Amino acid sequence: MKQYSIENVKWVSGNSTTPDKNDKLHYDLEYKNENGEWKYVEVKAVSGDYFIISYLEKEKGISEPDKYEIALVKDGIIYMVKNLFEFNKGESFDNNSKFTSQPKEYVFTFNINNLI
Repeated sequence: MKQYSIENVKWVSGNSTTPDKNDKLHYDLEYKNENGEWKYVEVKAVSGDYFIISYLEKEKGISEPDKYEIALVKDGIIYMVKNLFEFNKGESFDNNSKFTSQPKEYVFTFNINNLI
């Protein structure tokens, strides 16, 4: 808020104390930068050399790679990653020079009568 002023920063996650909180956005903060562009920030704690994002956070990042940023918090220091979902030509989320990823969870949608 010091860098962009309070009117240009919004805390939108479900943990927010503001009335417009919304966990369905798949990011925690949004801010308007010096060029007047709104950016979306997902805040993640780093454990060792990894962090976890949800499938929907990943999809949001891939759908708007120029707007989606990750704030990695490790040992009390915040590292801003601004281009995580922008890849070199021929690269993709599953095959790139920045990181490796693996699925952590699966969501099952079903009719109980079809399972028993």
